Amino acid sequence: MIVEFLDAEKVCFKIFDGTHESPKARNRGRLMITSKNLQSNSIDFSGASLISEDDFQKIQKRSRVKQWDILFSMIGSVGRVYLEESSNPDYAIKNIGVFSCGSEELARKLYYYFQTPFASNYIKSSCAGAIQKFLSLKELKKFPIPTYLNESLVKVLTLIDQKISINLEINRNLEALVRQLYDYWFVQFDFPDENGRPYKSSGGKIVKNEFLGREIPVHWTHTTIERYADIHSGATPPTSVQSNYGGDLIWITPKDLSDQSQKFTFKGERAITTAGYNSCSTTLLPKGTVLMSSRAPIGLLSIAATELCTNQGFKNLVPKRNKEQRFLYYLVSQHLPIIKQMGGGTTFHEISRDQLSKLKVPNVPSQIIEYWDLKVKPIFDKQELLLREIDVLTQQRDELLPLLMNGQVSIISPEINCDLYVFLNVIEKLQLLWRS
Repeated sequence: MIVEFLDAEKVCFKIFDGTHESPKARNRGRLMITSKNLQSNSIDFSGASLISEDDFQKIQKRSRVKQWDILFSMIGSVGRVYLEESSNPDYAIKNIGVFSCGSEELARKLYYYFQTPFASNYIKSSCAGAIQKFLSLKELKKFPIPTYLNESLVKVLTLIDQKISINLEINRNLEALVRQLYDYWFVQFDFPDENGRPYKSSGGKIVKNEFLGREIPVHWTHTTIERYADIHSGATPPTSVQSNYGGDLIWITPKDLSDQSQKFTFKGERAITTAGYNSCSTTLLPKGTVLMSSRAPIGLLSIAATELCTNQGFKNLVPKRNKEQRFLYYLVSQHLPIIKQMGGGTTFHEISRDQLSKLKVPNVPSQIIEYWDLKVKPIFDKQELLLREIDVLTQQRDELLPLLMNGQVSIISPEINCDLYVFLNVIEKLQLLWRS
C-alpha cells in the first residue's frame, strides 16, 4: 500500500505552542505545565508551576488548550503526547506544542500516529539542540501526516488505553487506601488495642521518645532501620564489554523507577548476563526487596516483584521477615524527608549505606505489623496483578502501533465495544493477522 502524506498544518485546525515567557512562580495561583509535566498520556500536575491570574489569562489568550487537542512535548523528552479529552481544560502551557484537531476522530488517529516508529523517526531527524533536544513549531507544522490511518485499529488501541487507564485508577485508589491505613495505625497510632479499639483514640498512652525525638505509644521502643532489613548496594558491569548485557538477569537503574512510577518493579530497560553479574559487586535481590534510589535523586521507591539486581544508584533493603516487607516499604516512605537530609556530597546528593543504617525508627511490636500485613497483603497482590496486566496491554499496544498505516489489517469482529471478551478476541485476531 502506497501511503501519501500531508503537512500537519493542512490536516489540523490549528497548530500552536505555549508561552515563550517565564511567569513568576507563586505559592498559590493557577496551574502552568511544561513539557517535563507530560507523561504517557497523562499530566503530572504535582510538578506544575503556580502562576498569577493575570499571567494565566495572558497565556490563555494566546495558547488556550481545548478539548481534542493533542499536547506535544517540544523540549527534553521530545515527542511525548497527551490527548486532552476534558471539555474545559484548566491549565496554561509553556514549551508545549498543540495540534488542535477539532474532532475526537482526528484527535485519536493523530494521537496514536505520533507514537508510531515512523513518527519517532521524524522527530529524531528533525530535532535540534546539542545539549538539550527540541523540536521547533515550524517542524511541528511540517510534521508529515499520512492520508490513511486504520480506523478499526484506532478503536482497538483506544480500548487498550481505556483498560490501562482503568487499571491505573484502581491502583491509585487501592494505594490511597493502604496509605491511609498505614497512617491510621503507625502515624496516628490508632492500631487496634487488646480490645480491638483504636489505641490512641481510646486513651492509649503516648510518650516522648528521646532517641527518636518524637512521641510513640508507651509500650513501643526505638531501633534503627537495620532491625527490619539488611541493606545492599548495587553495581554496574563494565559498559565497554558488550557480553555483559542482553542476558536474562533483571538489572534496575533509577531511571527505570522514574519512568515506571509504580509500586512494583519486575523489569528494567536493560538486562545483564551472568558474566556481567560476576564482573561487578551487584547483589541478586529476592522478591519483596524494597528498592530505594540513593542518588540522582534520593528516594525513588519500589518493591522488587521478582528476583533482580540494581546498579550503584540504590540502597536496597531486604526484609528480615517476609511479613514485614509491606510495612518496610511504607516505613521507608514515611522517613524519606529525613533520609534525604542525611545525604551529602558535592557533585550530587547521595546517601551511603552507613548513613542509612543509622536511620532511627520505632521498634513496632511484630504482632501489630503482622496484623496490619494480613489486611493489606491482598491489596498488594491485586495491585501487582493489575500492574502486570498493564505491562502486557502496553506491549500489545506497542506491537499494534506500527500497523496503523497498513490498509491490509482489518477487524474481523462485527462490533467493537467495551466488553472485555470482545476486546480480548479482537486483540487476539489482530495479533494473528500481524504475525501472518
